[in-house]
Amino acid sequence: MSIPNSISVNEEYKGIIEYKSDFDSITTSFTDTTNFKTPYIYIYEPQENDIDLKNLIIRDSIKLWSNKIDINNIRFTKKGTYYFLAKIKDEIMLFSYKKNNEIDSIRVLSNEYFITQKIHVKD
Repeated sequence: MSIPNSISVNEEYKGIIEYKSDFDSITTSFTDTTNFKTPYIYIYEPQENDIDLKNLIIRDSIKLWSNKIDINNIRFTKKGTYYFLAKIKDEIMLFSYKKNNEIDSIRVLSNEYFITQKIHVKD
């Protein structure tokens, strides 16, 4: 993840998250209709001082179309120590077909990856 770990109050920053999916060994395509990937990223409100998993508030959720995610509008209005938090929910649906091309079964595999970064906000 490339998000600055020290930023200034009221300045806007951008970052990039790149992840490697465990399902890339099945397909790296985001448009494959036989092995259909449906990854999402959930970006949470930053937490001040400590991470409290019981009180996470989702700020945004985005369907991913690549393993590279641009994060825009990173801004803090007061100084302190914060944690940037995100979760990638990576799913793939594996379709199995009968000889007549009808769907026989669908198997869904799912992984979750949590991403955190401590950010110091200064004047």
